Amino acid sequence: MSFDKINTNQSDGTGSILGADNIIKALEQLPRNLNNKVLYHANLSIVQTVIRDPLRAALPYGKYSKRGIGLRKAKGTKTGVYAGVTSTAFWLRFLEKGTKPRTTRSNKRYGRTKINRGRISPQPFIIPFINSKDQELFNETAELYDLYITESLKKNLDKTNTKLSKL
Repeated sequence: MSFDKINTNQSDGTGSILGADNIIKALEQLPRNLNNKVLYHANLSIVQTVIRDPLRAALPYGKYSKRGIGLRKAKGTKTGVYAGVTSTAFWLRFLEKGTKPRTTRSNKRYGRTKINRGRISPQPFIIPFINSKDQELFNETAELYDLYITESLKKNLDKTNTKLSKL
């Protein structure tokens, strides 16, 4: 399995992969659940290589923030992968998008007026980083998707054969 060549149209940013028909035909011959597993693991490998690992390396925050950049299954699809901030590093969302000004209530009894407690100014880093990887993600997919599919297929078939041999 391999792609013949990449056909990109630079004017509008779209492209297609020639030779992908062979891979699609091979995947269609698999059972649906195995097909989904293979595609999910291939997508996971590509997103990990192109987005998660470089983002962790370039993140200008501490080590706990770097652990908060993760991958998970995208909602509504069986093969999609989401890369971004996980709930373990929720504070990255505040740094990325900022917060509104926080004020306290006035207390006339003690002579206090509203006090501005501050805000976090947005410092976008993660979203622009991920958005800048679109072309690289497409190129990586075109070049290595067949390799990732082959590896994932081999791994899943080995697991299936091991389960069958124990029966």
